[in-house]
Amino acid sequence: MNYQFLFSDLHSNIHHGQIDQLEDWYNHAKEMLDFWAIAYYPYYVRKDATGIPLEDMYPMDVVQKDWKIVNDFVQQKNETNPEFPLFSGYEWQGAGLDGDHNVFFKNNGPLVNPLRYVELFNQLLKYSCIAIPHHLAYSLSHRGKNWSTHIDEFSPIAEIYSSHGSSESGDTDLHMGRHIHMGPRTGGTSVFDGLKLGHKVGIIASGDNHVIPAQYGHGFAGVLAKDRSPEAIWDALINRRVYGMTSGRVKLLYEIDDKVMGSEFKTDKKVLKHHVNIETQDAIDRVVIYKNCKPHFTYNHAEEWMKETLNGMVRFKCKVEFGWGPDLRIYPDIQSKTWRGALKTDGSIINIEKCWTSAGQKLKTVEDSYCEFELITKKTTQSGKWMGPSPVTTEGFVFEIEADINSSVILEIDGRTYEKKVKELLENTELIVLLDEARKLALDTFGFKGYHRSDPFYHNAYKVRTMKAKPEIAYKIDKMFELDFDEDANYLVKVYQSDGAVAWSSPIWISKNK
Repeated sequence: MNYQFLFSDLHSNIHHGQIDQLEDWYNHAKEMLDFWAIAYYPYYVRKDATGIPLEDMYPMDVVQKDWKIVNDFVQQKNETNPEFPLFSGYEWQGAGLDGDHNVFFKNNGPLVNPLRYVELFNQLLKYSCIAIPHHLAYSLSHRGKNWSTHIDEFSPIAEIYSSHGSSESGDTDLHMGRHIHMGPRTGGTSVFDGLKLGHKVGIIASGDNHVIPAQYGHGFAGVLAKDRSPEAIWDALINRRVYGMTSGRVKLLYEIDDKVMGSEFKTDKKVLKHHVNIETQDAIDRVVIYKNCKPHFTYNHAEEWMKETLNGMVRFKCKVEFGWGPDLRIYPDIQSKTWRGALKTDGSIINIEKCWTSAGQKLKTVEDSYCEFELITKKTTQSGKWMGPSPVTTEGFVFEIEADINSSVILEIDGRTYEKKVKELLENTELIVLLDEARKLALDTFGFKGYHRSDPFYHNAYKVRTMKAKPEIAYKIDKMFELDFDEDANYLVKVYQSDGAVAWSSPIWISKNK
């Protein structure tokens, strides 16, 4: 079966006070995703009579009015723009005893709010819907996942990563420390804990974003669908043909004996063929095949591709980031910057991936060897403690280019030109620091001219970072591994990139014929 790789954010929470921004969220989602599932957030923080703040659901008349707006919006957009499918959904938390879940409907359905997960399942039995658990690895009974009440057919997939961090296991290699009020992470509730208990759940990542959908770096869901129709997408979701990535688009296909991830089957074979076909945003460092939630086989790709010598025409990816700039504590009035730029190559632009964290970004002109863009980078004082973005945000692109290794790539930024040879881009990461602007800012604002080190200027300078470019042999692999099979097991793939990004396949469950 030939599947399409589709990308989505299955966890972007829009609040009551943001309902009038639905159109803006939709337009941003269209720029970043292949389809979108809206997760309405019916909760707010109110003060109890004693004065203590409590998160609670809005009065039901407010919630139901919002819910109608969401469903009407989804229906209208699906009719007028069926090429970008929408699904309606909402976040359910209940009493916190079963963990938080996002409920999504294939078609319309009711917003119900029982206190327990099993009651939620029973009340929605006659609807085509799923409930996806998220930030699972928080404490049991305190909004971490309760696997003892889990129902596989109601919750066929789980969110392994989001802005909260990783819920892979209680001691995994990725953080889960951003939302400190709900933490720390613990064991017994994670995705791997559920798999060890015998549950059959697929794996996604998604943002848990409360400011805009599809924020780069907070997680995306990959879906293997037969086409881009709502029916094909829904079929992929309920059959666990999904995977998760922490940041950037990853194409990940994992099969065992031609059975795709999410499958379960029986076999008499003693040796199984594990097929991985992967394309990442940055270089693939290694691929680990997990068996029953333990590392079983590791393929070190960095060792292989770094041996290669590059000459002539080269296809490569290069990430370019814009941002940083004045410290708000020193320059409180400077909260954003508009960048106008272009990229030229003597070769061809194959693809441009948007690495956007906020709305308002524009990729204006795209030709074979030239593109123009306009970006707005913003500063924030939010700590990220509760539903806020991290303090440092950047905007950017990953450019995939095919050109001669001795040819030039030209970056034009706000009227200035910066030129690099392809071979130079492949050698290292570099910065463009707008230091003169920062010196002028200090002079104009404070009358400050100099210091024995650069901190007052460099720390407040806008910067552009061109990440070390990676050749195609670094970010694409298509490998077959033959591994012994001697016991019932689930297998999944974890992909590590050289920039720290990670992707997970859904498991494949295999049992021996008795």
